[in-house]
Amino acid sequence: MLVADDDQLTLMGGGGDYFMPWHWHDGLMIFLPRTGAVDFRDETRKSGAWLSEDRFVAVRGGLAHQTAAARSGHRHLAIYTTDEQFARIEARLGSLSRVRARLDLPAFFSMTPEIRSLQSLCQAAADPDDVANRTARGHVAAALLINCLSQIERSEQLSAARAEGHGDALVSEIKSFIRQNVANDLPLDVIADFFGLQAACHAFVS
Repeated sequence: MLVADDDQLTLMGGGGDYFMPWHWHDGLMIFLPRTGAVDFRDETRKSGAWLSEDRFVAVRGGLAHQTAAARSGHRHLAIYTTDEQFARIEARLGSLSRVRARLDLPAFFSMTPEIRSLQSLCQAAADPDDVANRTARGHVAAALLINCLSQIERSEQLSAARAEGHGDALVSEIKSFIRQNVANDLPLDVIADFFGLQAACHAFVS
């Protein structure tokens, strides 16, 4: 748990064994992949959607959904805000009726550089014993939530990516992995092993 205050509950999760079976929440959930890909399913569609680090999903309260990691390197943040908390935010920011109107169904939106940066800052300040980090984390998480709400209000919704588009998501994951490990020696076989691509790598080399 990163933040629990008057406006939101923010959790950090991940790992290859991450799996959250069918459930629903009392209020809005914003699910933001940090690295890796997630298979997202909800009660309004027949097939699953593919979530990678280029997009996030917003799910209104009361809609059943399920999330599962596709790879061991998966990391994410999940922000939850109840109807009462959302009303308090709206009282400070002004009407969020457009946000409400766009969330009848689970909706996907592009990550912006600002959202990515705030997400990174939240996760970087995850030390529970550091008082300064805990204080800063609350402010950063609030800014992250507001930026997500702004993106929901102003931007066009993305289509739900399908698992058949796994190749694009995988390329995005590999790029992220290389960026995070740029200071380390990264032989091709290490990358292939991490992403389960040994056979493809051997075929490419030969």
